[in-house]
Amino acid sequence: MNRLFLLFVITALMTTGCISPAERNEQLLNAVARGDLQSTKAAIEAGASVNTPTAKGYLPVREAAAKEDTTVLMYLLSQGADVNRNTGDGWTALHSAAQFKRPKSVRILLDSGADPAARNKMGRTPLDCIRGVARLRSSQGNADVAETIRLLEDAENKATYKSGRR
Repeated sequence: MNRLFLLFVITALMTTGCISPAERNEQLLNAVARGDLQSTKAAIEAGASVNTPTAKGYLPVREAAAKEDTTVLMYLLSQGADVNRNTGDGWTALHSAAQFKRPKSVRILLDSGADPAARNKMGRTPLDCIRGVARLRSSQGNADVAETIRLLEDAENKATYKSGRR
């Protein structure tokens, strides 16, 4: 019986490579930050969680959305990344995409069910975030800011209409 258990332990260690779940999640976030789809896939296949924040509180889906890496973002979503998951600050991937003026990410997230009315701990919606950016920087002539605002306003209007909160 001890031999069988030892064989099981050795097999498990060889399969996992002796890497902790936290380290796997860090590997996933690093791959996403680099825009490395192959390493992203490898990290997930090795057991990294698409919905578990790293020790510093970062989520892969937020990172991909903020960088507007649409290929990695869509892959994460296809692997079950929660489009409305937030960390302790209440920020979702949609907040990050709005903050960084990423209209392609905003569209993908909204099409995937992101909540345009989600509020972070400061009470701000994604639309509030992009409006703040637009006030700080001249948005005149910035197509990304204008498109991001338009997408979020449309989404908020649809959500308000559906809920009857006119």
